[in-house]
Amino acid sequence: AGMPCISDPGYTLVDAWVKQGYKMTVLPGPSALTTAIALSGIPAERFQFLGFLAPKSSACQEQLVQARDSGMASLIYESPHRVLRLCEDIQVTFGEDHQVCVMRELTKAFEEVFRGSIASVIKQLEDSTIKGEYCVVIARKPPLDKWQQDALVLSDCLGIPQASLAVSKIHHVSKSKVYSYLLAK
Repeated sequence: AGMPCISDPGYTLVDAWVKQGYKMTVLPGPSALTTAIALSGIPAERFQFLGFLAPKSSACQEQLVQARDSGMASLIYESPHRVLRLCEDIQVTFGEDHQVCVMRELTKAFEEVFRGSIASVIKQLEDSTIKGEYCVVIARKPPLDKWQQDALVLSDCLGIPQASLAVSKIHHVSKSKVYSYLLAK
């Protein structure tokens, strides 16, 4: 068993115990959360723990967009039945070249680690036996420059050619650079 109260409902027991006036303390035990962050090799000076994401792909992708836009690395727990679908949702949300580390059965005899771009990790998972509990660490997505943020907003209203011209004048970025950026999105 892992560390109690991390992605499980143990907090209800702790809360009830404290409300009854009993003293509580914790002796730290194994935690997949810290082990996964350390083993991933992904920069995680700041990270967010997301636990298990929504089971439906559309809701999961919404949560992943929030994670992507946070500017932090993210750690997710996932079951063997949904780990491939989660990775596909990560690929849709972050792009196929985004760096991740998917680990299973941490600190156990059958521990496995899959690192690299999300596209390569999906291939590695498809070629492996999917079983056990998984931790997924997603590298942070660097924040967009101000001109990129403005270009995305303006292109929704004005279209790509007009947005490129406006952003190039406002931010002193070449029109062709803005245009190319918007075409790639």
